[in-house]
Amino acid sequence: MDTQYKNDVISYLNRQIHNADDVVQQHIFETGTKQRRTHRYAFDELNQYLQNYIDKRSEPRILVLYGLRGTGKTTLLAQLYDQLSSVDKHKKLFLSLDQAKKDLNAGIHEIVSGYEDILGVHLEKLDEPVFLFLDEVHFDEKWDTALKILFDKTKNVFVLATGSSAIALHKSADLARRSIHIRLTPVAFTEYIAMKGKGAIDKDLSEEIRKIIFYSHNAEQVFSGIKRIESRILQCNTLFSDKDMNAYIQYASLPFTLKIEDKSAMYSNVQEMIDRIIYKDIATVENFSPDIITEISRVLYLLSGSDIVNVDNLSKTVQNISRPTLISLLEALERADIIWRLYPYGAHHKQTRKPSKYLFVSSAFRSLYFNLIESTQHYDEYKGKLLEDVIGMMLRKQGQGLRGLSSINYDNSQGGADFIVQNADKKIVIEVGYGNKDIKQVIQTMQKPGLENSYGVVLSENPLQLHEQHNIVEIPLNYFLVG
Repeated sequence: MDTQYKNDVISYLNRQIHNADDVVQQHIFETGTKQRRTHRYAFDELNQYLQNYIDKRSEPRILVLYGLRGTGKTTLLAQLYDQLSSVDKHKKLFLSLDQAKKDLNAGIHEIVSGYEDILGVHLEKLDEPVFLFLDEVHFDEKWDTALKILFDKTKNVFVLATGSSAIALHKSADLARRSIHIRLTPVAFTEYIAMKGKGAIDKDLSEEIRKIIFYSHNAEQVFSGIKRIESRILQCNTLFSDKDMNAYIQYASLPFTLKIEDKSAMYSNVQEMIDRIIYKDIATVENFSPDIITEISRVLYLLSGSDIVNVDNLSKTVQNISRPTLISLLEALERADIIWRLYPYGAHHKQTRKPSKYLFVSSAFRSLYFNLIESTQHYDEYKGKLLEDVIGMMLRKQGQGLRGLSSINYDNSQGGADFIVQNADKKIVIEVGYGNKDIKQVIQTMQKPGLENSYGVVLSENPLQLHEQHNIVEIPLNYFLVG
């Protein structure tokens, strides 16, 4: 760096340090109030890593929090910064790489170099810890290499980095052994109820529900297990109403929507969020022409009304995009965490040749296209599609971790079930609906080769009921959402 540029970086960082408390306050308090924003569940895990480092200098000391925009990563960053109230303000830095790139075209390397001048010591000679809270690091193309170098320089730096797009925040080879990557998902229903201030749903009960549904031997064991804890589930059900459930199904898996009363304003915010993902995240890191970028909204609109997506048919509808480019575009939307691909059930070599189903990572995205964009459909007509997104999100989250589901698919045959999931040794066929849902689709799917020993689960507004002869259990949707 030349002297003038370095001085500019140092002046910029000094302003950031001086204004950090005011900036952080804007994120940790509700707008215009002195009410602190509720912590997301991920706060406890992240704070434990932070405190372990403070108390024991333990690893990991680089955390990368990544995922979808609008899930509260910047707020979490600010809340964790706020935990360090006793640390000298010059020993902690809260900075947006997006803003630093705009203002100075500065990346992590330039920031660290300037910060060393402010500290008056090279990082490798530090004798006490400093803390870097770096937001939207993916706007620095060399973020992973910079953090790897930082890790190797000293053990006296703790870094919490966030990025809003899974596009650029995959596990890089440089950081794989030196950091922990934590994916922040949209809020679960239980977390939504807590954030609404309605009360905390017992996490142990939620875990027990999931174990019963996904790790039983048959439908009868699921039924008896849920029956055993039904009184506790019903007690939790008193914490929320049908209105709360419908709000969650439509949009409230994105935490920023919780405080917006006007639906038009709320969906405008969702649209703005999607636009930022398209025109900032995808346009920045993917190799698409401007003409292709402008077509993404149309592709998402078409996906929102679709059940199963045949790429050949979709490419004929979107005539400006070739089939190979459309496939690349769908993959980019997956990496951006807007959609996720659900493969049809069957042998792997057959899965890739059959049409896939694309679910939205948050049902708020699909809901947007039935609200802001002209649509003649009423909520009840597309509620089923939103429910698939919601239950899909829960299954996908259940698929993470050492004891998670090993696969999630769907039955692509006419009238097939919504989901086929597998744990270590058991397959479960799941159908999702509302109103009085019947069990025909689950029966049909359970007759497919390889599913003869599966059990079925139907999620709807029907009461808890066992169909012993078919090895199927019906579970009320509000029971499942507590899990």
